[in-house]
Amino acid sequence: MQLNKYLALCGVASRRKANDCIAAGRVSVNGRTVDRLGVQVKVGEDAVKIDGKILHPARHFRYVLLNKPADAVTTVRDDQGRKTVLDLIGEPHGLFPVGRLDLDTEGVLLLTNDGELAHRLAHPRYEIDKLYRAWVPGQFGEDAVKRFRKGVVIEGGFVARGEARAVRRVGAKTLVEVRIHEGKKRQVRRMFQSLGFTVRRLSRVNFGGLTVRGLALGEWRDLKPEEIRMLYRAVGLTAAEKSSKFKAQSSKAPSGSEFRVSGSESKKEIRVTGKPSLPKPEPATEPFRFQGSGSKKGLRIRKPFNPKRLKRGSGFRVPSSESKKNIRISEKAINPEPGTRNSK
Repeated sequence: MQLNKYLALCGVASRRKANDCIAAGRVSVNGRTVDRLGVQVKVGEDAVKIDGKILHPARHFRYVLLNKPADAVTTVRDDQGRKTVLDLIGEPHGLFPVGRLDLDTEGVLLLTNDGELAHRLAHPRYEIDKLYRAWVPGQFGEDAVKRFRKGVVIEGGFVARGEARAVRRVGAKTLVEVRIHEGKKRQVRRMFQSLGFTVRRLSRVNFGGLTVRGLALGEWRDLKPEEIRMLYRAVGLTAAEKSSKFKAQSSKAPSGSEFRVSGSESKKEIRVTGKPSLPKPEPATEPFRFQGSGSKKGLRIRKPFNPKRLKRGSGFRVPSSESKKNIRISEKAINPEPGTRNSK
C-alpha cells in the first residue's frame, strides 16, 4: 500500500494532504524519515509515524457536517494561530476536512477520518456536485451564463466550467447560483473575477447532496446513516468492499467463487472453480421389452408397456421368444368373473 493511502487510512488527512506531510519530512517509516512520494508500506508490519507519533488504521469512522463560518480556517492546524474548523468541534477524534473552503467562504463542510471516501469525494473523476451561492454587484446576464458554461480561463491557464443562473436581483446586487465539479483553490471567485465580477459574499449550500439546513453558522452534527450511504454510492464505494480490503480472507470460499486446495503428497496445487456439481439422476422408466435374441443388426426396442392404453374388449399381443407365436389374452383373463378358479 502506498504511504499516502496508509496515512489517509489512519485518519491523518486525505491523500493529497498526506503528500504534503510526506514532502515536508514529517513522516517516518521504521525509524527513517521519508520525504519522497510513492513509498510502499506493509500494513501491520511497518512502523509508520508522523511527527514522532505512531499511526494505526482507524477502526471506527466518523462523519461530521459543519456549517462553516467565514472566520474559520479549513485546516487541521494553523501556524498563525487562527481559529480552525476543528476548533469548532469539541472532540475531533482525528477528523480532517474533505476539500477546503476559503477563509471568507461559508457553508457546507464535511469532516471525517475516512481517508478513502475523502479522497474520492475530492477527486474530479467522480464529479461530485458543489453548489454555491454568490452575491455579485451589477447584473449577471445571459452572456455571463453562457461563458460560465463554455469555460473561463483562470490563473495558470486552467479552463474552469460550470453551470450558473441568476436567482434574484436586490438593488444593485445579484444572487447567482454556481454548480461545479472541480475544487481548485478559490475557483468560484476566480471564475467571477475573469468575467469582471467581484464576489461580495460566497457560501456553499450543497456538497454531494449534503446541506446545512437547520444548522446555524458554526454548528455541526454527525451524518445520518442514509447520508453516509448516499456518499458511498456517489463515489462507487460500498461498506462491504471497503472493510474487506483490510481483513483476512475467510477460509470458507463463497459459493460460485474460486478457491484452491493444496495437495500435501503431490506438492501440486489443485484448482477448483465454481460449485461442486453432482450428476443428475436419470428419470426412472419402466423396463423395455426386447424382441428377438439378438442378431448382427442389433436389438429392436419397443415402447414401454402402458396399461392405460388397454381398451376393454380388445386384446393385445405379447411376443414370445421361445414359441415365436403370438398369445392372445381375452378380457376374461384380465377380469375373471366371480366364482371362477382364477378369482380371489
